[in-house]
Amino acid sequence: MADAYPGRRDYTVRELLVAAVGVSDNTAADVLMKKIGGPGAVTAWLVGKKVEEIRVDRYERQLQPDSVGMASFRPAWKGTQAYMTAFASVPPETRRKAVAAYLSDPQDTATPRGVLTFLDKLDDGELLSPASKKLLLEMMTETTTGQDRLKAGFPAGSRLAHKTGTARTDLGMNPAVNDVGIVTLPGGRRYAVAVFLSGSTLGDAANEKVVADVARAVTRGIR
Repeated sequence: MADAYPGRRDYTVRELLVAAVGVSDNTAADVLMKKIGGPGAVTAWLVGKKVEEIRVDRYERQLQPDSVGMASFRPAWKGTQAYMTAFASVPPETRRKAVAAYLSDPQDTATPRGVLTFLDKLDDGELLSPASKKLLLEMMTETTTGQDRLKAGFPAGSRLAHKTGTARTDLGMNPAVNDVGIVTLPGGRRYAVAVFLSGSTLGDAANEKVVADVARAVTRGIR
């Protein structure tokens, strides 16, 4: 979002949701989260809905620099090019230690089981109003990220409402390659699916193939 609109402008909530859900825009996600009270409010809402094993502790502008050993976010880092220049200035050993600490930190974590609970409750109408649920699932269906992950593994004619999560591969390792969603298979059967890869050294294409292979295994297992 900072790259597409370098100046100041107003956004509707819908525009921010489309950016956050559809293309994983972290700036849009942070703006939305601030509007509803911040990370603590999100976690409190999840607890109130009895969704366990998911916690949100930081904004993305805090989490991302922390995870690679950068200083606190600075306005000068606005935009991809400026941020990546700052990222590249961090010594490799500092980045390596920071990522190791990030992977062992309980902050900002979720488990596949927790996400499946969230997806089940979402699909059952326990989390949002009917109109909001419909809108969110439509956005998740139209997302453009992760085309070679779960979506590539389900059979033709399937409909997938999903959300990816992807960390940056650095020093030969990727801390997180995820894809979660609700799939409607040909014939109408619906399932919640969550695949998390953590600390993979396989490479980006191989990581995505692993996720797609899980979708294929799920399909075989329920026939």
